[in-house]
Amino acid sequence: MLNENFVFVGLALNLIGFLSYLIDTIRGKIKPNKVSFALWSLAPLIVFFAEIKQGVGIAAVLPLSAALVTVIIFLASFVNKKAYWKLGIFDFLCGSLSGWFTSLVYNPSWECSHIFRHISRRTGLFTNG
Repeated sequence: MLNENFVFVGLALNLIGFLSYLIDTIRGKIKPNKVSFALWSLAPLIVFFAEIKQGVGIAAVLPLSAALVTVIIFLASFVNKKAYWKLGIFDFLCGSLSGWFTSLVYNPSWECSHIFRHISRRTGLFTNG
């Protein structure tokens, strides 16, 4: 198992990639979809609060940084005149499937949900070990 402080390497890499994207967003070099960044911020926020609730500790820094990065890009997109709001069929399809699958994974009556919980416990993912 990796040292728990290794999370700071992931945090640094996340921030390095984020800064160039943020600069390009503010300068108007790219056209971020505001809907995408709003939705992308939700998943890591959910993970962060779930990890805090489970007492994961310092490892919760990584999903928090992923959430903050996407929230900051979302907010910076309001400065960018080229940023846009767009929902297409693919967005609705992906959103529906992810919501449906998430509800299945966390539904104890679903036959396969125990597989995900078992893998999580055996690998130490999403748990404290």
